[in-house]
Amino acid sequence: KLLEISRRYDVFGELLHGNASAPELLSQHFCERYSKRSVVVDIGASPGGWSFCMASDFAARRVISVDPGSYMHPLVATRKEIEHWRMRGLDALCEMAGASKAAEVVNEREAAAKTVQKNSDAAVLASEKAGNFRLVGEQLPKHSVGILVCDINDALEHTAQVFEHFVEQQLYECPCLFVLTFKNTCRSKTEFAERKQQALMRINAVVRKIDGDMCKRGVESASEPSGSMAGSWTSELHNTRSRPIVPEVLETQKNAPRQSNVREIHLFANTRLETTIVGQLL
Repeated sequence: KLLEISRRYDVFGELLHGNASAPELLSQHFCERYSKRSVVVDIGASPGGWSFCMASDFAARRVISVDPGSYMHPLVATRKEIEHWRMRGLDALCEMAGASKAAEVVNEREAAAKTVQKNSDAAVLASEKAGNFRLVGEQLPKHSVGILVCDINDALEHTAQVFEHFVEQQLYECPCLFVLTFKNTCRSKTEFAERKQQALMRINAVVRKIDGDMCKRGVESASEPSGSMAGSWTSELHNTRSRPIVPEVLETQKNAPRQSNVREIHLFANTRLETTIVGQLL
């Protein structure tokens, strides 16, 4: 799926301006921007196809493959870049943001694991032997994730919630690619279309909210000088028509995300009951 996206998704948005590019050129642009990213996250990862592709075809240095299930394809265990976090997506994002009590969580998960009959599947055993799975995640630096994939088998509102939490915790590193699979769990096409539109509105709203909040904090920080700087700040306000740009505002503007070229793409591998949303945080 990711390889197909690289051939059909225009990272620079030129298609929106009537400058259609060949699939080979689109793929080149995509790979230039999203290859060799330091950290990528795959939520709802089992059996590991997205994770394996990001490690092998896009040379991601670290792939965090999140799924509470134990099964991963045998090829996943051969990639040292991939680590399997056996937990739910929102739990993993909380731990990446440092918001969970890891010690309590690991005890709970280890106790639960002991009550489950050991799986003799060869792929699971290979994964355990390779040691590339964990029951507790770790905190990541802010603005460190270059690609987010969410392919959970759940209602599309839950997928939107995962994306909201990812953005709110400022885990993205701009530019950040996001790929969200919306599953059709609805009773009719009309209901799916309505819920899909609402989910897309949530996705747009969370980026606008973070953008506005970060800019507001930057302006408030810049408008409250202290110490010996207060006098020079006041003087400069009287002597210039425009307020000078201070480092805090520059840093805020740098980290405030904006969405680019959000598209719905029905991939060849999508079933009739799912669709894929692709976009970027810039």
